Amino acid sequence: MSIETGSTMSFDVFATLLLSGIFTGALYGLFASGLTFQLGSLSIANFGYGSWLILAMYTTYFALQVWGVPLAVVIFVLPLAYFAVGYVIRNVLLRQQTLAVQILTTLGIAMIVDGIIIMVYSPAPRTLGIVEPLFYITPGIHVGQLRFLAFVVAAVALIAFQLFLRRSYLGKMIRAVVEERETAQLMGINSDRVLGIAFGLSFVLIAIAAMLMIHLFPVTTSAGAVYQLMSFLIATIAGLGNMRGAFFAGIAIGVLNAFLLYFASSYATVVLFTVFVVVLVLFSNRTAGIKHI
Repeated sequence: MSIETGSTMSFDVFATLLLSGIFTGALYGLFASGLTFQLGSLSIANFGYGSWLILAMYTTYFALQVWGVPLAVVIFVLPLAYFAVGYVIRNVLLRQQTLAVQILTTLGIAMIVDGIIIMVYSPAPRTLGIVEPLFYITPGIHVGQLRFLAFVVAAVALIAFQLFLRRSYLGKMIRAVVEERETAQLMGINSDRVLGIAFGLSFVLIAIAAMLMIHLFPVTTSAGAVYQLMSFLIATIAGLGNMRGAFFAGIAIGVLNAFLLYFASSYATVVLFTVFVVVLVLFSNRTAGIKHI
């Protein structure tokens, strides 16, 4: 794609980049929403978050390309498996742990997950190699159909999760435990079981994001750290625990990244993480202790 002289083409390029950034950023918001929920609402510092995302992406790739598993089966099984993993991690490894122990434990888990990826899947980059079909809004403005579908799925998943927390009986129990754990226990709620379920549900968001992302991006074993930092950036901008804010912050980062990759691709990563440091300094006090849910 190149910018040609003339205002019409310039607007077409701008609109195309903007739409691409919005749709891609929705995926960033989806996978970051799980982390901001863990950090802000559940008070769990999961420093293995990026590794779990990469594991799900590799697993989806091998299930579809190597093992011949139908996509429908992957969509059903992988989130269930991730829910079980999240539940066990919270109620077996992270139960009643201090922040320092949480960090060390999740970092150790991340190293184990990274080792599993290398042993089972090899460290080679993987991609589904899908040529994304384009949808033309005008002759000069187009969007990727897969990116648009990913945007819709991400939005529906987050809306469904919010409705679950606000409308369902189990969701109300999660909110009660998050907001007033001691009071909820006095009311007969098993807080550890409820928090385990909530942590498991945040892992379901990781699985959904990974299944969408592997259809758009290649996956490498080193990408986990980048996604982890991007998740922290989005969570910090949105406010810890603010899942709706994480979705829109992800879109903002997606738009910024789209323009950076087009105009200054070699500096994109540097600029993004400079933004992360600035945001962390400016908003660290504002986000501390927030429990949006």
